[in-house]
Amino acid sequence: MNKSKFLTVLALVLATVALVFAASEVHSQASPGASIELTPSSGFSSFTIVGIMDLEGPPTIGWDGEAISTFLYDYSGTGFTAIVGVPPGSRPGSHTVTASNGEDTARATFTVVDTAGPQGPQGSAGTDGAPGLPGSPGPAGPSGPPGPAGNMGRPAEDTGYGVNMTAIILALATIALNLGLMVWRSLK
Repeated sequence: MNKSKFLTVLALVLATVALVFAASEVHSQASPGASIELTPSSGFSSFTIVGIMDLEGPPTIGWDGEAISTFLYDYSGTGFTAIVGVPPGSRPGSHTVTASNGEDTARATFTVVDTAGPQGPQGSAGTDGAPGLPGSPGPAGPSGPPGPAGNMGRPAEDTGYGVNMTAIILALATIALNLGLMVWRSLK
């Protein structure tokens, strides 16, 4: 099915749905020689406009004084039919819909219904959640008082290896580290 046939079928389906579910009709207050009818006259998403006026081209459709896009699916020299989507962000309440041919302007009112409804009753309390992660440590506290003096230990035995053994271990570690670095560099 090509695009124009699809759009025509879609427009006819939307128009039929709008007409079937229409709660009431609104007749416009218009300049002489122009009138529009909105079906339905209230809602929150879209409606159909049927207009009677002299036309040399498509009419300009307005919403509260601003031109809006429509799906104009039929117009002739004396009338038109269009599907109009309620502009996003329209607040609940009455809005003025206009159709103009450049000389004559027809007006009607569309009421956007409030879909929010009243606030419902408060629900019951939920279950407790899982324990949270531990917090970060706090600042260090003040230092405590000094403790009592300890007992005197026995004197260290002098083996004669203390300083010399530490120096030997450090020297061997340095040699091993340097050998490891030399081997590593040669493998690069």
